[in-house]
Amino acid sequence: MMKTLILMGSPRPMGNTAKMAEWLTESVKERDMEAETVYLNALSIKPCQACGVCHMPGMGECIVDDDMKEIYEKIKESDCIIFASPVYFFNLTAQIKTAIDRFYAFGPDYKKSFHGKKFGLLMSYGDDNLEVSGGKNAVASFNDMAAYLGVENLGVVHCQGYEPGELERNKDIKAKCEAMAMKI
Repeated sequence: MMKTLILMGSPRPMGNTAKMAEWLTESVKERDMEAETVYLNALSIKPCQACGVCHMPGMGECIVDDDMKEIYEKIKESDCIIFASPVYFFNLTAQIKTAIDRFYAFGPDYKKSFHGKKFGLLMSYGDDNLEVSGGKNAVASFNDMAAYLGVENLGVVHCQGYEPGELERNKDIKAKCEAMAMKI
């Protein structure tokens, strides 16, 4: 059974990005696939220390003892990873960026670690313009990461939404989240 892991980078469990993840999850489960959302803000994940131990012969894993160890296992078991993040200050949130930086432990052969996986991005921002909001930086970061890791890029679903609940009325965004689920 296909497994989708949603890495939630929003600290708002009832926010707009969480609503997008909820819509995607419902659609994934309607297709008899598994989906799990991990709220990164609720975990203790330290930044990468660039110690390089994970790349030493015979190691192959991060020695930092925190909640990222649990995420590593979920990543390995998943077929698809959806990154869900609002744009707070011209890019992805610190919560999701910290987890992404810890992907360093999958190296030095990153492409082998992520072979066959699919990545997607769900993103909301407060401004009504992707360019002005900094969303373009988040999209570029996501696309560069997906290309570097050699994964199938499912694309980006993004929308304007500042206050929690704004997306409830946005049927267009819900349909786009459902369309992404169909690509999984």
